[in-house]
Amino acid sequence: MPVWDVHFNPSGLYFLSGGADGMVVLWKTDNPKPQRIFNHQRDIYKVQFAKNPEFAFAAGEEGILFIYNLVHATVEKQIHLGTSIFNFNLGHSGIYIAIITTEGKVIVHNIQQGLTLGSFYFHFQTSKDPCSKKQNIH
Repeated sequence: MPVWDVHFNPSGLYFLSGGADGMVVLWKTDNPKPQRIFNHQRDIYKVQFAKNPEFAFAAGEEGILFIYNLVHATVEKQIHLGTSIFNFNLGHSGIYIAIITTEGKVIVHNIQQGLTLGSFYFHFQTSKDPCSKKQNIH
């Protein structure tokens, strides 16, 4: 089964993988055996360590952003979006996360408060090249 994403923790000693088998795996770079395995029903497209590397995020076709406690091998929190998640990016503060759905929507979420702050459609399907028109940018 293909692996869709990998992400190293800040020390570079551990990394996460997620793939088509629905598994999120924590690996140690000097040990070929998985340190932790989290099983899910469908593809995992994105994995990422939190600012505190004891925690990690993963998401994919299930439409749920999973937050894991890697020390206790538990799912700490789930954010249900109801649509497949293609990608996400954790903000530098560790408070906000921008989630990209497979429908092209960007959802900004406050992790600490558990609130969705907004949904955005940044890109549009068009037959015209948006760069072909002269625009004044101030």
